[in-house]
Amino acid sequence: MMKYPEAAFPEGSNHTFLDFIFYNAGYQKLRFDSRRSDRRHTFRWSDGSEQYLKTLKSEFGLDQVTRRCKTDYEIALALCRWVSMRWAHHGYNESKRPDALSILRAARHGKQFRCVEYSIVLQACLAAYGIKARIVGLLTIDIETIRGGGGHVVVEAYIKSHGKWVMLDPQNGVVPVLGRTPLNSVELQKAISMKDRRLSFAGRPAARYIKFIFPYLFYFQTRFDNRANKMRRQRHYKRTTALVLVPLGYKKPLKFQRGPESKYLVRIETHSIRDFYPKV
Repeated sequence: MMKYPEAAFPEGSNHTFLDFIFYNAGYQKLRFDSRRSDRRHTFRWSDGSEQYLKTLKSEFGLDQVTRRCKTDYEIALALCRWVSMRWAHHGYNESKRPDALSILRAARHGKQFRCVEYSIVLQACLAAYGIKARIVGLLTIDIETIRGGGGHVVVEAYIKSHGKWVMLDPQNGVVPVLGRTPLNSVELQKAISMKDRRLSFAGRPAARYIKFIFPYLFYFQTRFDNRANKMRRQRHYKRTTALVLVPLGYKKPLKFQRGPESKYLVRIETHSIRDFYPKV
């Protein structure tokens, strides 16, 4: 158990490090519109029938990874953990070819990549099993002015066995769970801000992961086109449109870490939970 200052709690109390994290951190509660839908958005998904995904499945033995899985949730957990072990994280090494097969083949020869590449691979692996999945950018409140470290990338998948969207962090092999219910990114933000002690994480100590992930849980961004296809990835990886979920009282960020406004990525702002988490 990690140590913490005795003065952090009332005298004579007996607490864990998770208590210390919750007690001392000023976790901000965010508000979103949970009733209204701003507009209808069209999201596109892979259905698992593409030859590219069949090649991914066979070349890297994904059926062996998922052989004991009985539900789509178990498949998602198994693939998330498998992807997390493909290489050691490297925060600055970007893949020249941003598609799952190219990344995995490079990793097989010792290459290491960022959270982005972990998520590209997991999204494609999930798509190979017909699970609708998308890459989600998690951005800090100061994403426009911070010099670096302002974003983290995860995957969200629609898990039919739970009837909801679920966040998977393939860099860390983590899935957030509240009691027995897996959470999406916004639900995770709420659970931490409410200091809900039922919160746990598959694959990582709760306190450490909370400390890592929470700063990124402010703006939530995803693309409309989520097809895990090699040629689409290479031609249109940046030239696409994204939906940004923005807390009520705030506006969408126009820059990323002091960089220029992107001429490729068009960001559409919404405050609506219904817009960001479509029914599929």
